[in-house]
Amino acid sequence: MDRSDDTPFEPLYFVTAIVGGWKHLFANEACARILFDSLAHLGRTRKLAVYAFALLPSHLHLICRPLAGGMRRQLEGFAEFTAARMISVLRRRGRGPLMHYLHAKSPDGPGSPVWGELRIQEIAGRGKLHALLEYMHNKPVSAEWRLAARRDEYLYSSACFYDFGREPVIPVMDVRVGW
Repeated sequence: MDRSDDTPFEPLYFVTAIVGGWKHLFANEACARILFDSLAHLGRTRKLAVYAFALLPSHLHLICRPLAGGMRRQLEGFAEFTAARMISVLRRRGRGPLMHYLHAKSPDGPGSPVWGELRIQEIAGRGKLHALLEYMHNKPVSAEWRLAARRDEYLYSSACFYDFGREPVIPVMDVRVGW
């Protein structure tokens, strides 16, 4: 990839992790908490630097970079761990329709397709980074989702940090520093 002066030394990535069948798994607060706890753990253990995020009912947008191992390796480990934990929570809580869907897709159980797709895109430059930050932070308040009146009010996003300096639900590193 051609690098310009406005691209950082260590690449950043825009990740979209989509729930299988675009099911609204993260409308379940326990499943959202598993996701956030896992991302925070990856940050604390210096495996993944999280710069921005927006969690919608059916998918996650993330701007991050790996601190250990490759990007795909970190995300596959994250997906495997969170899938197992979410399935366990859903089983305990008797979440029938969603469990029925997961088992219909993979009746063997552990391999159930919680995550349908992981899209990873390297971010090339400040302009692209700014556009992706705006896109992901505006998505929860878009006409498609209407999850909050203002983007900084949406709990499952880092918009509050970038707009007003308030701590989001998980710690993020400021992507504006060093870019």
